[in-house]
Amino acid sequence: MKRKSKSVVLLSGLLLICIAQQTFSQSPLLRETRNLFFQAAVDKSQVAALITILNEQQQPLSARLQGYKGAATAMDAENYVMPYRKYKQFTKGRKMLEAAIIKNPDNAELRFLRLQIQVHSPAFLGYQDQTEQDKKVVMEYLNLQHNNMTDDPDFLRKIVDAMRKSGKLTDEERKLLMTLYN
Repeated sequence: MKRKSKSVVLLSGLLLICIAQQTFSQSPLLRETRNLFFQAAVDKSQVAALITILNEQQQPLSARLQGYKGAATAMDAENYVMPYRKYKQFTKGRKMLEAAIIKNPDNAELRFLRLQIQVHSPAFLGYQDQTEQDKKVVMEYLNLQHNNMTDDPDFLRKIVDAMRKSGKLTDEERKLLMTLYN
């Protein structure tokens, strides 16, 4: 019985190490995409760079990268002058992001992307209906990551900063993030 228990513990430990290694050894494309997304939130000229690197990929994009492409396309709407073109570009990006979430509905990173687009899009576009649901998924992910740290710590801090700046956190959620990530 003890031998079987040790084997299970050993296998569980190895599995956790493999998952952590796989997560931390993220592809250079994902790392660059994440960085450009956060830069684009501050510098709109980076939106085009983000869309370009994702369009240049020869292989089909993962759901996560499709989500980034959708978010960047929606963000690109700000670069258009004509309201119809702005709306068309935003809608195109929103649909791409939603398609990625349908493929992987439990992915907190995709939910974070959608939350950021919802928070920063004008209310008349009617794209705020999943804000609370997405916020809950992201908050659970951040709490889990604090305990396990299987993702890039710098990336997690950027998510936390974006969440704090969103203006959508309750006092309790803000305190939780302060406790976990300060």
